[in-house]
Amino acid sequence: MLRDWLREREVLLVLDNLEQINRAASAVDELLAAAPRIRVLATSRAPLHVAGEQEFDVPPFSVPAPASDPIILEASDAVRLFVNRARLVRPGFMPTAPDLIVIADIATRLDGLPLAIELAAARVRVLPVTPIRDRLAHRLDALAVGPATVPRRQQGLRETIAWSHDLLDDAGRAVFRRLAAFVGGWTYEAAEAVAGDPSLDAVGTALERLAEQSLIQAVPVGETPRFTMLATIGEFAGALLTASD
Repeated sequence: MLRDWLREREVLLVLDNLEQINRAASAVDELLAAAPRIRVLATSRAPLHVAGEQEFDVPPFSVPAPASDPIILEASDAVRLFVNRARLVRPGFMPTAPDLIVIADIATRLDGLPLAIELAAARVRVLPVTPIRDRLAHRLDALAVGPATVPRRQQGLRETIAWSHDLLDDAGRAVFRRLAAFVGGWTYEAAEAVAGDPSLDAVGTALERLAEQSLIQAVPVGETPRFTMLATIGEFAGALLTASD
């Protein structure tokens, strides 16, 4: 019915969270073939791999240095998100200049991840910002409970990362947890040396899959690209590595 309705129309079709849907790629491909004038804007943690797909990265917020001028801190998207979410639980929340410095530090420790910042801001209900920051040594445990009205995979930082991790095959999961051994990034050759295993698929395939899931990032450095992992995700991978054999 949808295919027939769209066939002659010029429409922007917005499809959200497509990584949850089995056969999403083939369904989108069928729609595009049947209705050539439509355009699809899809959000997903991984590409659909359909013909003509153009990927647009949605990176974490950039975070100013905590030592920045308070005006710069107040203008930061990461700091503003924290303050706005904090006011949902404490309507009178008015951060001082020292508070803004601490909030910027919180956002930095959370890699600028919006969900993590929102979960941290909710703690303002019971804690000042400095104790919130001091409890972030173990981010995944400190930010464990979010709104009950959202899906479980979005209720905590650990659940959100686990959702992407669980989409990997066994080989990808093994490479992912072994990459936690690196500090400050790694090269392709280093990944092969540390994360490789004759019983696993090629490390290159796993790296590509991890990048698609936004679990790692490729950073061009001259002719030799390096790969990095956000500290928050590295903590998750490190726990898996410790628990593995």
